[in-house]
Amino acid sequence: MNIVDLRQTTVRQIEPLLEEEARHWRDELHWDYRGALELIKRFLDAHALAGCVAFENGVAVGYSFYVLEDQKGLIGGLYVSSKFPQDSIAPRLLEELLVSMRAIPHLARIEAQLMPFSGPVDTPLIGQGFHLYTRQFMLLDLHKTHEAKAGASAGMRLNRWNDRYFEPCAKLIYLAYTNHVDGEINDQYRSRAGALKFLKNIILLPGCGQFVP
Repeated sequence: MNIVDLRQTTVRQIEPLLEEEARHWRDELHWDYRGALELIKRFLDAHALAGCVAFENGVAVGYSFYVLEDQKGLIGGLYVSSKFPQDSIAPRLLEELLVSMRAIPHLARIEAQLMPFSGPVDTPLIGQGFHLYTRQFMLLDLHKTHEAKAGASAGMRLNRWNDRYFEPCAKLIYLAYTNHVDGEINDQYRSRAGALKFLKNIILLPGCGQFVP
C-alpha cells in the first residue's frame, strides 16, 4: 500500500472512492452528499486540498483530508472502501494525516467529527491523544408516527430567514451551548464570533445541506 499526498492526485483517480462514500451517506444516513462531493472535487482539481490517499495496486482505497481555520485544524473526512481491510488502512491514513498536521506551525487544536464508514478508529485516535465523544444518529419514520404532537406556543411566530438574523441567532447559539459538551467538540460554540462563523457555514456552504429560508 502506498500513501500519496492528496494534492498530487486527480479527481479521476479517486472518483470511484468518492462515489462509494456518497452511497454510504445516502444508504446509512439518508443524506445527499453530492453537494459536498462537488466542493471536494473543485478543491481536488485545483490541487488545493490537503490530505492523503491510500493506493493498493494503483487503485485508491481510502483517503482523508483536512482544512485549516486560524490556529485550528479540522479533519474533514476519513473514508476507506469496504472492499479493502479497513482495520489496517484507516489507522495508517489517520497517522499520516496527523503527522502532517502536527508539523504545521502555530496549530493549537485539531477537531474531527468522523462518520463511521471506515471501520473502528477509536483506538488510534485515543493513542494520538484525542478525547472521544459518542454521537447518536436517530431516524424517525413520520409515516408510522401517530403520537399526538404538542401545538406551538400562542406567542410563537415563524418568519422567513433574513440575513439580519445572523447576529441575534449567533448570540442565541452561543448562549444555548454554554457549558455544553458540543463546546468541547467544536470550539466555535464557545464565542459569539465562532457561533456566527458556524451559522454562516451551515447556511452558505453546500456541504451542510440545502438551506431553505
